[in-house]
Amino acid sequence: MNNDDLEYDYYEDIPSPATMEKKKRRRRRILIQVVSWALIVVLAIVVIGVGVAIYMVNHGGKSLQQKTEGSAPTFEMQPTAAPDGGELQVQATEPPVPIEWQSDWIQYGDTIYDYNENIMTFLFLGIDKEGEVELTDKKADGGQSDAMFLVVVNPDKEQIDLIGINRDTMVDVYCYGYEQYGDVMVVEAQLTTQFGFGDGGAQSAKYTKEAVSTLFYNLPITGYVSIGYDAIPKINDAIGGVDVVCLEDMTAKKKTWFEGANLHLEGNDAMIYVRWRNCSLFESARVRLARQKQYLNAFISKVVSETKKDITVPVNLYKKVTEYMTTDITADQVVYLTSQLLDYSFGEIYTLEGETVKGERFEEFYPDYGKLKELMLQVFYEPVELNQ
Repeated sequence: MNNDDLEYDYYEDIPSPATMEKKKRRRRRILIQVVSWALIVVLAIVVIGVGVAIYMVNHGGKSLQQKTEGSAPTFEMQPTAAPDGGELQVQATEPPVPIEWQSDWIQYGDTIYDYNENIMTFLFLGIDKEGEVELTDKKADGGQSDAMFLVVVNPDKEQIDLIGINRDTMVDVYCYGYEQYGDVMVVEAQLTTQFGFGDGGAQSAKYTKEAVSTLFYNLPITGYVSIGYDAIPKINDAIGGVDVVCLEDMTAKKKTWFEGANLHLEGNDAMIYVRWRNCSLFESARVRLARQKQYLNAFISKVVSETKKDITVPVNLYKKVTEYMTTDITADQVVYLTSQLLDYSFGEIYTLEGETVKGERFEEFYPDYGKLKELMLQVFYEPVELNQ
């Protein structure tokens, strides 16, 4: 083969301009098809993702409402005097105008109140037990709920209120595991002990939820969250710490923690602030409850502000606390709550009024049930406007 043959073969293999243009058009068509299919796939993912999110929001909201739908508190227990000295009526026997009486109405003084079924109430429990949640089958070994709050979510006002519950509140405690003749033994004891008569997980939280509901005249409670104290440093630091003003002299624990000191709580300091109490002082549980209310309010405010900057904050917090948490709130309900609560404002932080006395072994707190009823009317009810 000579050089001429080589040159001839080489140029024979070079495609013509028309052929090259056809190949370019073919490549463009293939590229357009690939890009188009990629866009369709991405669009489908986005649509499906939005659809799933919308579904979770809608389903989560509906399932939360169904938990307490058609239920309302009852006020038959512990009757007390109305403001005018009369008895608190469960229902009006002679309403001021002819009306059809509703099952969730009550009359207090001269005013008729309607229970707001749109309100969602969640029980938050801080458990005095170290480490991750471990179930137990030992009697009275589930731990104690040293921190107890009702988080009241009012969609009508777009407002969140907190009600702090004294751990030493005396209630009927059901001693599961100590059955007598087939019946569960019931004793009057501190509310904090009810959690212990369960498995340290969902069972314990359910028992405490029932006890708190009974204390609040069978108040419907939408869900519960119980968290061990060891989780506090993790979720506290996940949002960059929490700022508070020290409510009491805590220099016995930390030299710089004097009353009125500005504190930025990080790490174990957050746990110390909400957990420590000076047991040598009378009503130390009540004083600690004030700090717990303050911290929880500051923590929730910080979570909301950080979530507005980064929507993944609640997910990250959930991951941090999973090992230490027990809850009956599902993922779709969390999505719904997150979508709703970002624009809510914080209302009041309430505490049950009553008297603390020194018992044989421990302090005992006895609520003022008249004040409790007034608090419930203020938070959970709306006055009924009757056409005269």
